[in-house]
Order: sequence, then structure tokens, then C-alpha cells
Amino acid sequence: MPPTSPTLEKFRTLLRPERSQRSSSSVDTLESASSGLPSASHATNAKASDMNRAQLDYQNGKFDLSDGNVSRPSPSHRHRSSSQLSDLDVLHTRLSNAHLLAHHQFELHPAGGVSYKPYPTGAKRHGRQPSHSLLPYIQQIPNAGEPIAVELTQQEIEAFRSLDVPSALCCIRRDDSSLARSFVRFQSLNEGAANAVFSITAGQDATKEPDFLFVAVRQSGKVATAIPAQMILDKVLRVSKGLPKSLKSEVIVDGFMADVRPLFVSPKLSTTASQTLGDIDLDKHLMAHLPVVLFNEGLSALRKLVPAIRPSNDEAQFGILLPDMSTVTGQNITFEIKPKWLAQSPTAPADAIRCRTCALQYSRGKGTPTDYICPLRLSNENQTSEKDIECIRKWATNVLSTQLAKDSDAVSSKGVTLDSLVSRVVTYFTTGDGRILLLHLKKLQATLDSEGILQRYAHPRDDFNFVYDLRLAMTLRDCSLFVVVPFHDGAITSKLADLDFKSAEKIDDWRDKEAILVNEGWYSKSPKAHDVCLLARG
Repeated sequence: MPPTSPTLEKFRTLLRPERSQRSSSSVDTLESASSGLPSASHATNAKASDMNRAQLDYQNGKFDLSDGNVSRPSPSHRHRSSSQLSDLDVLHTRLSNAHLLAHHQFELHPAGGVSYKPYPTGAKRHGRQPSHSLLPYIQQIPNAGEPIAVELTQQEIEAFRSLDVPSALCCIRRDDSSLARSFVRFQSLNEGAANAVFSITAGQDATKEPDFLFVAVRQSGKVATAIPAQMILDKVLRVSKGLPKSLKSEVIVDGFMADVRPLFVSPKLSTTASQTLGDIDLDKHLMAHLPVVLFNEGLSALRKLVPAIRPSNDEAQFGILLPDMSTVTGQNITFEIKPKWLAQSPTAPADAIRCRTCALQYSRGKGTPTDYICPLRLSNENQTSEKDIECIRKWATNVLSTQLAKDSDAVSSKGVTLDSLVSRVVTYFTTGDGRILLLHLKKLQATLDSEGILQRYAHPRDDFNFVYDLRLAMTLRDCSLFVVVPFHDGAITSKLADLDFKSAEKIDDWRDKEAILVNEGWYSKSPKAHDVCLLARG
């Protein structure tokens, strides 16, 4: 039986596409192979009729929302059975309507945090608006007075205009004491193969070193206002190292909003005639990707902290602000897991005794790490067995004990026990929100890649859609999940990270890796070795 997902079943009842094929929409046929986004000129020239081919029909009230107007659906929509739509049809229809989500504007809150605010695009505007070109809406802090205006230097204005965006959030450096409440500092937090991540702390006005601050820039650099530091301190800054095949930050932001987020966010009927989209529960598991412009002075300072960041010929480039999921000493602990392949590879042999992730782990000859758990045990759709719970508990114990060792003083003073935290994590992944999220991820992976990379040329098909779907599936297989466990009050929360839309350039590598696992027998040989998989016999 194919995997199920409560959220995907909601998709079935909410969506009634006039045509189920994604390729029927000009938005899809114009997508770039590397970024998943259409070119700016094509997006601008998209016609209203192109977008109306995949209308939304909301069961609650039976309305279609298209071109900003509310109207009755056609009879074929109204009486169409949801069972006539395949899971892939449902996802393709959602992605064909991604232009609605891509018009969502970020909204910064006075106490920190980011939400989404529908952007007024106008009744005649269609196609995808690049998300990185939309300035966040800045909520005013009560009783804080008028925002402080900041004048950009001529060099900053010219660098900003080189990005060809009318407005954006920018990071600049100043030593004006009147801006002290906006000052921030950066510290190296983490470093990956392609990116560096920096923590953000309040600036020190008493030091001689100039501080950074974030400003909202409008009118192509003519107007800029300072943003209070308290709106930024709950975030981290991610900067690309500039490797040859790595995607630019603005491409990552646009791909996240247009290609990834629609898989987790459900539309709802607005109380007005305008096009709006609301959040469903799974959107809380996504990290808001807030684009920010970095000038050379700021990049040079960051490069001193992480020398691996390569110099660029550009006068300015984008970085990304993300929620800070770091452990807060004495309050919580955060751990990271890699969900990986939550469903078996479609090209695995029928007699496989290992899932795709366990087979790859075994092929590397490193044994079984103490913090390893078979992904199929976390996404087992059958009633959780005692064996699954035992494995999840053992895994959670190993992971949490490692994290608790880093905060032993705070733990002892607050009476936190390892057993109590482990029990909460086990519940989260067996009956709580964690289980719902992982089952949904599993469903998405299996639906978007139901045949496997080795079957790409097995029979005639639309190769564009095959490649696009495969890239999305592999994006969801290579993400991270950060889990925050409060010591006492509050529920466990989690957010997905590393959801950068995978490039088509990786397809050959995916194919070669899968071929090795199949041809060299890593799925099936030596049953007694690496027997932690759910599929292991005995």
C-alpha cells in the first residue's frame, strides 16, 4: 500500500485543477534547469489565461480564486471526484499555483520572528515575482518613535543598484552612536561545505570598532531606515562560500518560496476578493528564508571570521537570514537529524534487506554510528512496534546524552533528567508532530520519485517533469531537521533546514551512486552485517 499523509489528503479536498499536467502552464515550461525559476522577461509576459489553467477550487463555499476575483467554479470542477487525481497530479497543481506563494512578503516582528504577509501584486500581475526582490514589511515597535533614516554612501547605492532590485533588506557598517540600538555583531557559528553560518549578537557601542546594522532600503537606494537589533537577534546569517557549482542565495530563496514551500503550505479562502494563502500546521516546520544584501565591507569582515569564503567580483551579493535554532543554555537543547530516504528506493531489489540509507551506510564500511537510526523506523506507517520504539529510544538516548553533557551544570541545577527528555522525544516521533511531519516527507519523496533515477530512460515520458520531480525529491531527501527540546515548559518544536532546490547537474552523481548500491549488492548481501534496518530479517 502506498504511503499516506494527512496533509496530502487535505490537498485532495482543497484542489480541483482544470488541467492536471504541470506542463500545461507557461510558468512551468519556462523554468530554468538550474534554479527552477523562469527568467524575469518570461515571468513578466505571462498571461492570465496561462495561470487560469490550474485554478483553485475551495470546498468551503465552492469558490475559485483566479485573477484576484471570486467566481463560481465550472460544473466540471464542482463535481469532479478527488479520487480522480493522482498524488502527483495534486502536487503538480500546487506547484503550478506557486506564483501565489512566491508573492508572499516577509514580515519582521518587534520581538523577533518572521511571518508571511500577502504582497499586493495588483489584479493584472501574473507569473512569479522573485521573492528576493520584495522588501520585508517592518512592524513598528510601540512607543519607539519614527524609524531612524540612514543615508547610504554613493558606493553603497551603486552596489545596491547593480543587483537590479527596487528594495531590499541590507547590512551596512556605521559608527554613528545615534544608531546604537540597531548595532549588531557577527560570530562564526558553523561551517559547511558550501556555506558559512554566523550568529548575531547585540553590538557594543562602547568599543572603537564600527558595528553593523540592518536597514530597509527603498527606491533603489534613495531611502533607507534602520531596523532595531531586537528584530534580528533571533536569527543567523548564512553566506555562500562562492564555490563554482553552488547556487546564489537569491536563487535559493526564490526556489524555496516557489518550489519547496508549496509542498507544505495549503491555500484557504480569503475573507476578501484578493489572492491570499494561509498557513497550515506543517508550515511551522519550515524556516523563513529572509534575503539580505551584503556589501563588500561586510563581506570582508565575515571573510576574516571564515577565510574559506571566496572573494567575489560583485560589489554586493545576497545572504540569507534564518531562524537561530541553537541551544539556549539552561533552557533547552537542540539536536539535528538527517531524515534522508524515508521510503525505500524504487530501484532497490525485491529481496532487499536494507533501505537506501542503510545500504549506503553499510557500503561506506564505517559500521553503525551510535547516533544512527534507520529512517524507515521513524516513518513506519504501521502501528509503531515495540522494536521501533526500542530503536527510537536508544537513538534518542545517545543523541540527547551527548547534548546534555555540554550543559551539565544547568541540567543539575534545574533537575532535568535524561529519561524524561528521552520519553518526550520518543512521543514526539511516534505519536506527535514529528511523526506527522516525517510521514508527510515520506509521502512527498515517494510521490515525486516513484520510479527511481535508473528508470529515467526506461520508457518515453516528459523528461522535463521527470527531472524536476526528481530534483524536488532529492531536495527533501537531503534536508536536515533541527529539534528543540525545552527542559521544562513548552512543547518540542522542529524545523527543516537545507532545503536548497537541488541542481540538475547532480543527476549523474545520483545515478552512479544508486547503480553501485544495486550492482554491488549493498541492498542484500551479508544479512548479519549492519542489521539495524527495519527491513532486516530476524
